[in-house]
Amino acid sequence: MIDLKPGDRIAINSDVAPGAFPGEFLVTINTATGPLSGFVTEDQIFRAGEQPALIATVRDVTGSTIGVWLQGSFFTSTGLANLATDWAKQNVRTLRAA
Repeated sequence: MIDLKPGDRIAINSDVAPGAFPGEFLVTINTATGPLSGFVTEDQIFRAGEQPALIATVRDVTGSTIGVWLQGSFFTSTGLANLATDWAKQNVRTLRAA
């Protein structure tokens, strides 16, 4: 079980590609409602191992979803997203507790 609480910083496994500008990256994450894509800066990417991850902050946790706040410019969101808890168990790492 993933044990998260509001304020925790996490890394979400993501697809990461170069953006149009230096220091910019196109990221895509899987949310509870489908893929979410947008542009972020280098400091929002966590790289450890083979899978790059997008840094986020936990907003809330319910039984089936983890609400997160993402920094960056996303196509169909204001930076708020919900992750399915079951998916997050395999695709989210805690970086630092609040």
